[in-house]
Amino acid sequence: MDTLFWKLKDENLLPIKYFEVDFPSIVTRKIHNIKSKPPLSKPIMESHSGESLLMDAHSLDSSRYAIVGADLRELPKLEEKLKKCNMDPHLPTLLLAECVLIYMTQDHSANLLKWVAGLFQTAMFINYEQVSPSSGSLPMLLTMARASSTNPVFETRKVGMVGERERERERERERERMLCAFGHGWYPMLVTLKVKTMNLKGRLSPCLHNGSLHSAHAILPGGVH
Repeated sequence: MDTLFWKLKDENLLPIKYFEVDFPSIVTRKIHNIKSKPPLSKPIMESHSGESLLMDAHSLDSSRYAIVGADLRELPKLEEKLKKCNMDPHLPTLLLAECVLIYMTQDHSANLLKWVAGLFQTAMFINYEQVSPSSGSLPMLLTMARASSTNPVFETRKVGMVGERERERERERERERMLCAFGHGWYPMLVTLKVKTMNLKGRLSPCLHNGSLHSAHAILPGGVH
């Protein structure tokens, strides 16, 4: 059971709305736990402004928290379910994935990132994977990082016109950040992909650095355990 929503609630750091996505069978068990355990259900009700929660076997929707059962490989269905829970793609949105993309095929994971880039006007995607420097997959990850300038998934774009030299400098900074993440001791690999705008840092990062996500969505694709 992911507890991030409840931790944010306790610290008064909730975003406008927190979305969690996991497989339908997992969501069913999570909803059962929420319904049967007052320490889980009470914070949701305290932050809810409607008369009653919207709930079925594979989803729960409240004013500030929603959990949705969906397959990340079926993006049209995922988008439909999120929008039914009042997800607003015009708001700055932070997407977190923990040990999710590594279990998807390259095509499916690339499609997920392209979907994020195409749907949200301002977004940050954080991918968290457990990687050791002795891992057999590390050389491949390093190769992918060094070659990221040719991969549109890692390309950062700015609203309006920007020179090719500035785009290349930004791509180089992204590669350096990725390589730095790969290079130190035993660690969780943390890669941040800025999507859609180069001035994203100015729009969203202050919300994070100031300890507040009140002006942003938070979406956890695949669930964070």
